[in-house]
Amino acid sequence: MTNEVLTGSGFYRDSNCFANRRLTLEAERQGLLPAESTPFTRRGTRVHAGEAQTRDEQDAYEQTSARLEAEMRKHITDKQHTIREVEHRLYLRDGFAPIFSGQPDCFMVAGNIGVVGDLKPGFEADWEAWEYQINSYAILLGESYPVVQKVIGIVQTRFHGYRTWEYTFDQLLNWKTKIFEVVRAYQQVPDPANPSEPVAGPWCRYCKARLICKASLALAETHNGALVESLPIGPQGAAIIDKLKLVIKIAKDRLSWYQDRLADDPECIPGWELRTRKMPEIANVKETWQLLKTILPEENILKAAILSAPKLRSELRDIHPHLKEMEAKAAIDQLLGELIHYKESEKFLQKK
Repeated sequence: MTNEVLTGSGFYRDSNCFANRRLTLEAERQGLLPAESTPFTRRGTRVHAGEAQTRDEQDAYEQTSARLEAEMRKHITDKQHTIREVEHRLYLRDGFAPIFSGQPDCFMVAGNIGVVGDLKPGFEADWEAWEYQINSYAILLGESYPVVQKVIGIVQTRFHGYRTWEYTFDQLLNWKTKIFEVVRAYQQVPDPANPSEPVAGPWCRYCKARLICKASLALAETHNGALVESLPIGPQGAAIIDKLKLVIKIAKDRLSWYQDRLADDPECIPGWELRTRKMPEIANVKETWQLLKTILPEENILKAAILSAPKLRSELRDIHPHLKEMEAKAAIDQLLGELIHYKESEKFLQKK
């Protein structure tokens, strides 16, 4: 299916959906790939590289790096004879050919103990995916340093604490077997008439084919119309919320792609266009309040809550039902004059 070497960072996705790489190639041919670079990915790259641009990024790097280093050294007894590597790529080989690789943020080897660590300085928690990743790094470390009989894996986050996994030699062999099974599945030439079907799940958020994959898009249909009030509580409710967050991410990716296309070529999607609308804002609340009292009782002004122009128009029409929408708008605009400011909204998709 592919000659590309699978990696520890992608193993969560690759082992749960065997169609993702085939669909990614199809998405590339169609030009339907989500943006590789987003504010969050750029931030993550800068923080991991120690190239902070803001105080927050500097804090994220310093805090997670220092905590990870401290936790890793707790498991090292031979302080004087320790191998320590940062961002060093490791390989799992079949004979001489590399079939699997990974690049942990840091690892240490002292005697027959190996410690591998990965830092997560972002905002989200994704422990299931991270466990796949740290498991993969553990077997890669054990394979690269045969003297190692025990591996400790540590994932250190900025906001969600840390977790530690300990692996015996037998456990590493079990994970190695799993890696070989997945690698061989990708190495097989698929039947063009019966390709692997996509399997949707949390791993879709890492898949470049999520804009064209029917399985990932079906997540939105599965949970469409689910009311928050009716969601179950506890672990089951939390799992549904996670899926809803994934649906929102996929929807935002598709919207972003359409907006980029229309911005470059307004005629590329017939019948649709990018528009903005003018959003009214009210300045100087005290002065506005005094003027409004000349046409509205105070209780009606209070109903408008944040003194938004649309709500004020609605309250005026409740008192004077004969007024049409545009007449109420004109009355409010004339009364408040320059106290109403208009700003352009963000661009949105709309049918022509």
